[in-house]
Amino acid sequence: MISWSHVLPSRGLMRTEKAWCPECLQVALDNEEPIYEQLVWTLKIVSICTIHRIKLSTHCPYCSKKMSVLSRNGKPGSCSTCERWLGEKGWTPRIDDNSEDIKKTILILQMMIPNSNTMYRREQISESLKFYVEQLFGGNIKKAAEYFKVANATFRDWYKGRTIPPLNSLVSICLRLDISVVNFFNKVPVLELNNILDAVSSPTKTDVRQKYDHVYIKSYINKYIQQESITSPKSLRSIATSIGCDRRLLYIKYPTESKKIVDIYAKYLKREKTKREENVDIEMKVAIEKLVNSDTYPSRRKVETLLGGRYLIRERKVALKWKSIK
Repeated sequence: MISWSHVLPSRGLMRTEKAWCPECLQVALDNEEPIYEQLVWTLKIVSICTIHRIKLSTHCPYCSKKMSVLSRNGKPGSCSTCERWLGEKGWTPRIDDNSEDIKKTILILQMMIPNSNTMYRREQISESLKFYVEQLFGGNIKKAAEYFKVANATFRDWYKGRTIPPLNSLVSICLRLDISVVNFFNKVPVLELNNILDAVSSPTKTDVRQKYDHVYIKSYINKYIQQESITSPKSLRSIATSIGCDRRLLYIKYPTESKKIVDIYAKYLKREKTKREENVDIEMKVAIEKLVNSDTYPSRRKVETLLGGRYLIRERKVALKWKSIK
């Protein structure tokens, strides 16, 4: 996917935990082919195997553990915890060919066809959006944002090139246009316009009410600040998502309340960080004492196992605690 390196934000792109198709692994084993983990399985957007029409697995069927994409015990096709084989045939149910997940994965696979002569540019996203907004919506950015089901402010940032959409959003736009991602970047005209134009001709009253009901928004924000923030602090982004608007709207229309929400959440994160540092000190001592009492050297790996993965010694502060206590 080197061709796309300049146009795909890394945030939310890759999985942190391993996913695989059991049938692909089993077929490779049965046919004496190399066992490997496919690139497409590492992408967060992909949840389906298009060959076997099944959901990708994320838990070992024997020990029920999840696995890191990279681990010191990692071996292609095997669980890094119990080391059992992960391949299997005859999985059900099969996913329908017309499901959105299948269509998204097919678009991703088309992006992976090697093309050494092409390096896509970041600016092409803005250029393509302008092309399709002009062709399909007469230059009306608001109508385009509604059709693509993207917050107006977010879509404007993509349109003007200030930010770039994550892979999931880019693929969703191409699905709505019924074109491949490559064709989107090459600004291939959309021929079937009727369905698209019909879909944006009459936005529903519900959509308008949800976006512009400021009485409801102000009431929601005040209730959160006065009551819910005490027991369940949330980020401004999370609150905007719950309301159904973009957080920029909250910053612009409710600057005082937005600042309070940000401050409350910042204090909450600080308290949680302090609490975690205190807990790691106590739990680290207990873990090391337990290992020493059983005549076992308190190595990083042994201590991490006893801590149940809650704290990793590769974290700088955790590593310093481990060294000082050891």
